[in-house]
Formats: sequence, C-alpha cells, structure tokens
Amino acid sequence: MTSTNARPSTFINECLANRADMQKDIDWAAVQPYRMRVVNGDFRPMIMSLEQNRPYILVLENADAKDHDFWAPDFLKTGVALESIQFGDKTPATGCVNGVRLKARSSVTLRFVPVWEGRYEAKDVNFALTPTIGPTVVINVVPPRFGAAVN
Repeated sequence: MTSTNARPSTFINECLANRADMQKDIDWAAVQPYRMRVVNGDFRPMIMSLEQNRPYILVLENADAKDHDFWAPDFLKTGVALESIQFGDKTPATGCVNGVRLKARSSVTLRFVPVWEGRYEAKDVNFALTPTIGPTVVINVVPPRFGAAVN
C-alpha cells in the first residue's frame, strides 16, 4: 500500500517518524534541497549517499506523464526520522509511511534525518503487470564525515 496522505495505518509499525529529538533545533529553511527526478520511468540519480544525523530535504519530481511510486518502507519507517511529507504546495503532513505516490507532473517533498547506517532500496511498484525486479533507487546512509561542510 502506497500512502498518499501520510497518515498512519494498521499496516505500518515501528516507525521513527515520532523521533522529535532527532529533529529539534533544525532550521529546515536553511537546509539545501536535493532533487531526484523521474524521467522516462528512471529515477535520477539512481544512487544516493546520505550522512547519518544530518537533516535532508528530498524533492521527488515526476517529469513523466504517468504516476510512479517511491516505495521504501525500510528507509522511510526505520532508516530515518521523517519530519514531514509535502505533496506539491499542500500543507506538510506528518506520520509514518511505506512510500509515496508521485502523480504525473507533480512533486513530493520529504524532510528527514537519517538515523541508521545502511543500504536501503526504493522501488517503483506502480506496475501491476510488470513489477520492478530490482531496486529503482539505492540509498546509502553513511557515518558523518568529519570536517565536511554542513548545511
């Protein structure tokens, strides 16, 4: 089930979205957004590297004329403390989700802090007859780099 309203359901357990301690004192207006675009069914970039405990704003943009999914339950539920999800210009929503539906020619903004180091996969599960076999996107959460510039 792909959530398009960012509301918890009985199918979603063990979510870190309520980890307010990970998000306190973050000036989200100062965090530079990262963009990921879907073009001709491909997510670009396909591989992302994120640092643990650093805030991120990920803007998922669908440039295609059909819907796509960013289905990443391990990443969104247990890999990050998800601050909010914003569909287009709507008011940001909070909650726990397995993934988001990217409507044709639309965008979704995710604000989060990666908590656990590891390799996470996201898939486009919108194809009922031809499901995605491998990952659509690979997200690597790495330990913080010391001495690097921070947002």
